[in-house]
Amino acid sequence: MDYNVLGGKLNRGLAVVESYKLLKAGSEPSEEEEFLACILGWGIEWLQAYFLILDDIMDNSQTRRGKPCWYRLPKVGLIAINDGLVLRSQISRIFKRYFHGKPYYVDLLDLFNEVIISKKVPFYVLFCCRSLILLLLI
Repeated sequence: MDYNVLGGKLNRGLAVVESYKLLKAGSEPSEEEEFLACILGWGIEWLQAYFLILDDIMDNSQTRRGKPCWYRLPKVGLIAINDGLVLRSQISRIFKRYFHGKPYYVDLLDLFNEVIISKKVPFYVLFCCRSLILLLLI
């Protein structure tokens, strides 16, 4: 996880938290709301890492962020496919732990699944961030 999730700019995850604060307009988010926005932001970052791991394999890429792609490491190889799937599955587990019981939980999972299905349109990931934040405001 450290190799694939960390090392990027983390713009997507940070944008979730900052956008949530802006959308609260006029009132400071509670500690719980800010924490949940952080969880959501990390979910976006993990989803991006999942996409990058699999994209690098499909594109036969050599490097990512100035380092060899994860699957190019000698002891990793195509097991990286499984690693990407583990990252993806952990998003659902983390969301279940922190969002289960919230009125927007099912919508949150649906949106993440839609992003995965619609991966062919990279802009959709950015669009999803905005939609997910709006769900938190409900």
